[in-house]
Amino acid sequence: MKESNTWASLSSNEKKDTIKDLAAPFFINNDEIEEIIDTFKNSAP
Repeated sequence: MKESNTWASLSSNEKKDTIKDLAAPFFINNDEIEEIIDTFKNSAP
């Protein structure tokens, strides 16, 4: 990921990948991460 990119400028897939990369060490599998991402997505205004 480039330093110049801001969170707002990333596509939702890029955001998803970034969250997965950051969250990976804390979760056993990607399904849990997907679930959390979907929860955030659905709760966003």
